[in-house]
Amino acid sequence: MSDRRKNVEKFLPRLPPPEFVPHDEAEFLSVRKDVRDYDELYSRAVGARVPGREPPPPVLTHRPPEATLP
Repeated sequence: MSDRRKNVEKFLPRLPPPEFVPHDEAEFLSVRKDVRDYDELYSRAVGARVPGREPPPPVLTHRPPEATLP
């Protein structure tokens, strides 16, 4: 192993932990919206419940008068 590598390996543990990178709130909200839109589109396409939302009410139809039972 080279001396330089040994020196770096000795030096690294003494460094302070990295600081958090500031996040971009607008970018996060945009990506979150895109994911939710995709979930909704996919759920509707396969007829599944949309995550985080109430299921849509059932579509009610009327029977034609001749189809009713006496």
